[in-house]
Amino acid sequence: FPSHDSTQGSARSFYLKDNKDTTVSFTLEYEFTTTMHSFITRKPSYENIEAMEKTISGKISHEDLWNLFEIYPNLERTYRLILEQYYITLEEQLIFSKFKSAKERYLEFMETRPKIIHKASVGQIASYLDMSIETLSRIRGKI
Repeated sequence: FPSHDSTQGSARSFYLKDNKDTTVSFTLEYEFTTTMHSFITRKPSYENIEAMEKTISGKISHEDLWNLFEIYPNLERTYRLILEQYYITLEEQLIFSKFKSAKERYLEFMETRPKIIHKASVGQIASYLDMSIETLSRIRGKI
């Protein structure tokens, strides 16, 4: 269950439930992405990672990462910082979806992740923002 560092291109994380595709996150160039639960537990994940365009990425196995920690102990600090950022992003996303209106979610998304708008489909963006395509289209039409 590899982790990935997208050095070129873009990707999205998503899961399928009842034949419904739900986007969880987007990754751009030089950003880190993984199915964290799967990477930590080394068990299959419900989450998938899909390239949205031609992408070049690196990967490292759990075992190889732990071996690197033995050789370079300072890497553990970097790993901790990545985990902290991952947690913060998840918490913000939870708050984002629960307490903000659809328009607020879209405006914040445009402000913080504008490149995604040109890389992801309308359906993927709507799914990520927890709204229907129709609601997203209505919001975009008013802006």
